[in-house]
Amino acid sequence: MKSNTSVRVLAAAGMFTLTVAGTAFTPAHADTGGSSVTNQGVSPNRAAGQAKLAASPRVAPTYAGYQTKPVTSPTGGSHSIWFGRMNYAGLLVYCIDGENLAPSQAPSKPVTRTQQVKLSYLLSRYVNSADKPTIGALSYISRQLLDPGWSFDQKAFGTLSAADQTAIKARVAQLNTEAANYAGGYKPVVTNTAGTPSTAGTVRTGTATVGITSATGKFVPGVAFRATATGATFTSGIRTLKTGKSSSATTNGTTSTAATKLPWTAMPTAKNGDKVTLSGSFTGIPASTYYEYTAPHVGEQRVIGAAPAGTGAGTGMPVTIKVAAPKAITRVSTQQWVPNKTITDTVTTSGLESQKVDITAAAAVMRRPDGVTSCENVGVEQWEKAFKAGKVSSISTAKVTGAATNTDVQILLHLTSKLPSDVTAGNWCGSINENVWQAGTQKRLVVTQFGEVNEWGSLTVAAPKPTPTPTPPSTTPPSSQPVIPTDGLVSFGGPDMAGLLVGAGFLGVGGTTAGVLARRAMRRRNNRH
Repeated sequence: MKSNTSVRVLAAAGMFTLTVAGTAFTPAHADTGGSSVTNQGVSPNRAAGQAKLAASPRVAPTYAGYQTKPVTSPTGGSHSIWFGRMNYAGLLVYCIDGENLAPSQAPSKPVTRTQQVKLSYLLSRYVNSADKPTIGALSYISRQLLDPGWSFDQKAFGTLSAADQTAIKARVAQLNTEAANYAGGYKPVVTNTAGTPSTAGTVRTGTATVGITSATGKFVPGVAFRATATGATFTSGIRTLKTGKSSSATTNGTTSTAATKLPWTAMPTAKNGDKVTLSGSFTGIPASTYYEYTAPHVGEQRVIGAAPAGTGAGTGMPVTIKVAAPKAITRVSTQQWVPNKTITDTVTTSGLESQKVDITAAAAVMRRPDGVTSCENVGVEQWEKAFKAGKVSSISTAKVTGAATNTDVQILLHLTSKLPSDVTAGNWCGSINENVWQAGTQKRLVVTQFGEVNEWGSLTVAAPKPTPTPTPPSTTPPSSQPVIPTDGLVSFGGPDMAGLLVGAGFLGVGGTTAGVLARRAMRRRNNRH
């Protein structure tokens, strides 16, 4: 290149020229499907850099590295060269025309795209290095790749001490291996994965990963990143900066040779179906281009320097928060009430985080309201009125303690106690209800009401007034959980029936068939137990 107002840029896509005098350069941009890397390609001071080389009077450079002994040049004369770096008032460059004095107009040796990108990586990473063997090795690699007078350079290199030659070559081998592993093109990696569901199926945690991969797919160390979570905060061990009152968290770090894992926890206010999103930005991505400056004076060497580092960004797939809703579904062994008989009430819980629960069950009866032809039509409103009027009676209660959550639990109820004296077939309706508690506490986990549509409640009690009989011996429940029959364990006082869970019902001849499954949902908590 003859013009001393131009800088030659070697890019991963090939070789092109940018004019210092004002022609704009379009940054190289790789779209990676939600992630991108921009290698800026042009230094803001590129004109100043070329000017420093062409200054008159010349800027006196400073040198770092290894100076050889003088060697006779094929172009005439004898001079030494540097396996090192020149600093032109802050512009750090490496000479690539050893047969000339420092900087020439000779063309570079042909190089492949892969070689260009590897050299770009090394210049981007190590142009500012203070390590002498690294400086010497970078000069050696540059000259070997680009200098048309490499044979002259080799003669000059042979004049260095054996120790210096060994140190440089050892570092050359290391840098070449590093460049092979970590040279571009680059791809940001930002992922977002949901954590393991809890025993109830709740998902409120996850893990983000961030990193930069090279052309070989290896993770590139030493790149600064900034990760931002929306709807979550990063867990302990990560430096977190909460951004005001918004539901986001940001953490900064540096990439390593493996993806960096960033565990997160959803915001306490997160609801079922909310999303946690992750984004990552990267700065200091090694350049995939380098600058080749033309020689400003006849007989001087061309030089090369590092291009600015690139930036990148990526986003991970959103993770959906799952918050399990506590539920209790029940069924009974029979819906027909028979004096002195025991029925089995099977309670199935789901959506509970507790490991163990206590379950209370109570069988109750109420007179069928006037004008209602079937207990199947007795709903919440009728039950509330009966409670308010004190016309609901408990006839049997029982309790299971320490039962496993989210499983079937069987409770035995003996239907003999506290039966109203005026019970007649078809005129009374009955139900079984349950409360599910955190084991050993008064913390109620599931609450529903009597008389809901399709619940077990409001079914017919079809039996005449029973003849009192002795209380039968206790029976071990099939669930192997301890069952404690109790009278009056559940209070039915209050018009809103707070604290009652609709359970399994019972009816007489001609009533609803058995096996109907109930819906369970969290209901109001007006009563305290």
